[in-house]
Amino acid sequence: MSSALFETRFFIYFFASPDPSAHRQLLELMRKYDTRLVSAITLFEIYKLSLEREGKETAETRTLRIRNEFDVIPVDDSIAVCGAQLKHMVRLRYGEDMPMADSLIAATSVLRKAICITDSPHLQKISQLKRRWV
Repeated sequence: MSSALFETRFFIYFFASPDPSAHRQLLELMRKYDTRLVSAITLFEIYKLSLEREGKETAETRTLRIRNEFDVIPVDDSIAVCGAQLKHMVRLRYGEDMPMADSLIAATSVLRKAICITDSPHLQKISQLKRRWV
């Protein structure tokens, strides 16, 4: 069974792209996976961005759609610890401070052994993370 965790940037492109072919490609990518996961952190980020840009109704609609089509993974103690370790590793190896949200999303993907659907440059620095993008 194939499993993928869809990162925030996937949904930003999915909801905002005016290009029908790009939207179609993202839908096809999403449908390739039997198990579609999303971090609760991504729900926060999509709700926040949508609320700021388009208002509460759009934020509610988008996050409801995500919750209906994806298994939402809450941040628990193991994800918190793994996220801190990944964040620390990136700082030591690259001298960069990875955002906390990215480290928690990466930890969720690593611990769930799911491919992370992302184009985030922060997540490219994590060797344990399997990534894919269109």
